[in-house]
Amino acid sequence: MNILILGGNGFIGSHLTEALRTEHNVTVFDRSPNRFVQECEGVEYIYGDFNNASELKRCLKGKDIVYHLLSTTVPLTANNDPVHDVQSNLIGTINLLDAVSESNVSRFIYTSSGGTVYGNPEYVPIDEKHPCNPIGSYGIIKLTIEKYIKMYSQKNNFTYLIARPSNPYGPRQNFKGDQGLISNYLYKGLIKGEFVIWGDGSAIRDYIYINDLVDFLKIAGLSSKSGIFNVGSGKGRSIKEIIEFLNEIIEEHPVLKYAEKNRYFVEEVVLNIEFVEEEFQWSPKISMKEGLKLHSTWMKSLDIKE
Repeated sequence: MNILILGGNGFIGSHLTEALRTEHNVTVFDRSPNRFVQECEGVEYIYGDFNNASELKRCLKGKDIVYHLLSTTVPLTANNDPVHDVQSNLIGTINLLDAVSESNVSRFIYTSSGGTVYGNPEYVPIDEKHPCNPIGSYGIIKLTIEKYIKMYSQKNNFTYLIARPSNPYGPRQNFKGDQGLISNYLYKGLIKGEFVIWGDGSAIRDYIYINDLVDFLKIAGLSSKSGIFNVGSGKGRSIKEIIEFLNEIIEEHPVLKYAEKNRYFVEEVVLNIEFVEEEFQWSPKISMKEGLKLHSTWMKSLDIKE
């Protein structure tokens, strides 16, 4: 198979590239290299602008499967500049779908967001039939892109699958950004810094180790199944609980600082994964404590000073 991974140098994408490259012809499209790993041997790397339609068309030539993992925003930055979110992510994806429709691509895989598209839940765990009422720009754009993918798939000759991951964590996750509780906490501990908790720490999230998520994405791309699938652990952990787990693993603990909860902050997200388990015979294998140890070991290996 000839596979294009948009965002193939990102946190999720770099792991997916490694998982697919030995059995398939993989092309990565991204704006820059991954700072934690070298380019994979045998993989074609193309660097460019996601919003350049001509570059996208060139990358799609001869491809069978496209993974769309790119996002120019995270939840916080999306709310700060919704216009940029629309222009860079939504318009960029519509241009991509136009190009896909003109090519011979037969399969389109998109990573949406199980943590933001549902909004504040009416019940937990949240299944795929739960109403989608996102409360921030990031989730609104993700959901809108989902609907455009379905529309384009219906009028053109390709199948699609939309993955709604919970909160992925693990090696290569950015630890200095505005996203990633676990990475950021480990980083602040290593530099003896200050870690900010938005709210009182009772907010509950569903976390999935990167290898488990990539295992599913690999299976999904080579499958013929279409639709929307939650991909998570199926278990909820509070921020306080995650910090307690981490404090058992690491020697240096950051100073905790509590700040007022953001109004776009969803209190609880736990995904029901029964549908994906049944349809794909897939389930997460890495426990929370095992995943945290693996993540912490990787962070320590970087010899971070600041």
